[in-house]
Amino acid sequence: MRDYLNLDTDSKVDFVIVENGIVKLIPLNISIQSLSGILHRPGMKSATLEQMEAAIKEGSSDWT
Repeated sequence: MRDYLNLDTDSKVDFVIVENGIVKLIPLNISIQSLSGILHRPGMKSATLEQMEAAIKEGSSDWT
């Protein structure tokens, strides 16, 4: 399992319980740089900083 997830003996992991009680193991040894672009879809436009801030503001107003 360590080899498959590229974990060392001192690596950190997180557990997430999802639908139907399924538990997912998330390795926390992934760099931010390696995550860049993973949500991109063909034809998707990049959001501007202003659009991201507006979306955050809109989302946070739902919690108040």
